[in-house]
Formats: sequence, structure tokens, C-alpha cells
Amino acid sequence: MSTSYLLRLPSGEEFGPAPIGEIAVWAKDGRVPLGAKLIGPQGGVSDASVHAELAPLLVRSSVSIQPTGPGSTTGPASGLERLIPTSNPASLVAYYTGIIGALFAILLAPIGFIAGIVAIVYGVKALKIVNAEPARHGRTHAWVGILAGVFCVLFGALLTVFFTVAIAGGFK
Repeated sequence: MSTSYLLRLPSGEEFGPAPIGEIAVWAKDGRVPLGAKLIGPQGGVSDASVHAELAPLLVRSSVSIQPTGPGSTTGPASGLERLIPTSNPASLVAYYTGIIGALFAILLAPIGFIAGIVAIVYGVKALKIVNAEPARHGRTHAWVGILAGVFCVLFGALLTVFFTVAIAGGFK
């Protein structure tokens, strides 16, 4: 049985619950605008554009989404949004996982290796989001995450091989 989600439009209307495949059909029909949220079975809320099945299908130009609320603006992103791209969480995950993973790669190679893989995956995901929607910042964070992730994977693998050979008695 597949997981069902509620779809919340920027206007506040909710539809569902429905499996992600059905929501993808709605998006393909042009009924899911940017800014739509998915509410999972445990109540977790996520932006529909971070789901790989939905991101390329979301309506970009035919629906005019007016931001609401006290902190909303219609102008360009603020300097803080460019510095910390909260509209692109995948870039932040890639960035912080890559940086922290690089520290762990030096101290604990297997943990750094795993963190490197996570940083690379989220970095690529963040770049896809930025390329699809240039107004959502985070390209630099994504690249730092990818590069740090590559370092973590390579250094973690190298240290793991080095210690494995050393323990096996290969350096006599």
C-alpha cells in the first residue's frame, strides 16, 4: 500500500489524501502550482517541489501565486535569503552534510564516507531545483556540498583501505 498525502495549495485549499502517483497526475494536468505543500501521514509538511516525481510537473507560469502573510514580499530575494537559501532546503542539507562529513572523514572514515554520499545526492537535487527555478537560490551551497561530499567519499575510502591493509599486516 502506498503512502497517501494531503495536497495543500497556496490558497489554503486541501485535496486528498492521495498517493504521490495520483498527485503527479494532477500536477501533469496543471492543477498543482508552485508553493503547494504535501502533508504526510504523520503530519510532516514538505514543499511539493522537492519531490522528484512532482518537481518537473509543477505549474510555473500559468498560475499566479500571491504570497500571503506578514513576512511575504513580491520583490527579489533578500540578502539573507541569498546567504542562507531557505527556499531550497536540499542545498542546505548538501552544504552542512558536506562540511560536517569532511570533519568526520578525517576522524571517522566510514561516517565521513556516508555523509559524503548524502551531500552529493542532495547537492545534485538542489542544483536541479535551482536550474528549474532560478529564483530559488542555493547554487553555491549545492556545489560546496557536492565538492565536500566528493572529498569525504574519496578520503573516507582511502583511509578505510589504508587501515584495512594495515590491520591485515600488509605494511611490513
